[in-house]
Amino acid sequence: MHSDQGGQSRGPISRLGKIPHQSFGSVPTQFFRERLWEPFRNSISEVYYKQYYPLGYCAGLDGLRGALTLGIIAEHSNYSLAGSLFFMDIFYVMSGYLITGLLIKDIRRHGRVQLFQFYSRRLFRLVPPLAAMIAGFLLFCCLYFPDFKKWPHWPALDAGIAFLYMTNWWRALDWQPGITYMGHTWSLAVEEQFYLLWPLTFLILFRLLGFGRRLVASILTIALAIWGWRCWMTWHGASWNRVYNGFDTRADALLVGCALAVVVAIVSLENRPTFDRILRLLAWPILIIALTFTFYFNAWENPVYFYAGIVLLGIGLGTALVFILIRPLDTVLHRIFEWSVLVFFGRIFYAMYLWHYPMLCIFQYNFNWPTWLRFLIVFPLTILLAVLSYVLIERHFMRTNGRKLAASASTTEPSVLST
Repeated sequence: MHSDQGGQSRGPISRLGKIPHQSFGSVPTQFFRERLWEPFRNSISEVYYKQYYPLGYCAGLDGLRGALTLGIIAEHSNYSLAGSLFFMDIFYVMSGYLITGLLIKDIRRHGRVQLFQFYSRRLFRLVPPLAAMIAGFLLFCCLYFPDFKKWPHWPALDAGIAFLYMTNWWRALDWQPGITYMGHTWSLAVEEQFYLLWPLTFLILFRLLGFGRRLVASILTIALAIWGWRCWMTWHGASWNRVYNGFDTRADALLVGCALAVVVAIVSLENRPTFDRILRLLAWPILIIALTFTFYFNAWENPVYFYAGIVLLGIGLGTALVFILIRPLDTVLHRIFEWSVLVFFGRIFYAMYLWHYPMLCIFQYNFNWPTWLRFLIVFPLTILLAVLSYVLIERHFMRTNGRKLAASASTTEPSVLST
């Protein structure tokens, strides 16, 4: 029993007596809005506006990631976007650019690469959302798949391979049984293997060559060697799976992004109106080329894709898009990729990518749903689960790491990079 300001007791009956003063339907609506929706929305807003970014923030890159993720989901849903094959190379260019930006920042601030902090950032950024997706997948399989524990229909195998970041080599070497539900994690495996090797490699190159043009040339030379290796393997009849999934045949896109980060760091682009004018003129042609090949490229099974497609369309477009978007310009690309909807999807792109594929596979192979129904159910579920992952999991680790990094930072250098 409680007392109001007049001193009279206010028990359950007196509280219920207030209900008739509002419509019956407004009670659950108000409860949902005040107790569920508003805290949920405020959590997203807090991350959206107050998140710490070690290298600054570029909304255009988030929007680009959001657009690429939507295209990949559409392709996996059997809504043909043949050119989405190049989207992963654009992702790789961005990843190499951003990761190398972090390494450069370490060197400028501390004179060395802080390997422990680098690897801990990657660990806490990537592994918890992946572990949550795998746990949810295994729980669903345990409850709804009668053959959950029967070989070879063993989803736990898919989950274990994905968690160990081995999917790309499992697919490249055609090991059996094949991976079904976690096949999309091949790209995450390529990135994680790159994250393991690149910091030490970059540090060695920096110590040997210094921070300048020779460093850029050495990175591009390694990328050129990987392209040559991919061409050699394709010419000698390597399987499509081997060339497409192997780390040794896909790392050139990542390295070009790394070289771009070094170029941006050593070349001042401020007060260069002629250069910015050229970038503005290139924006429309780049957009037209990107859209054309997204919808009309059908040579992904042709060797030309490995010889030139990855380099010209994936890496070339990726480099051009990143280079234009990091500049504070007003181009058609900025207007598209800084659209708040695409930026929102770019914020949650990692969890969207994680969750969409196993759900699509389950509804296709286990429930035999038609394409339109799979997309109708999976797309909103993907957004919901991605938002929950971002708010409840990713936000926690990003804020924790952000506080540590911000506390240890003695200076702040202006940058347009985003993690």
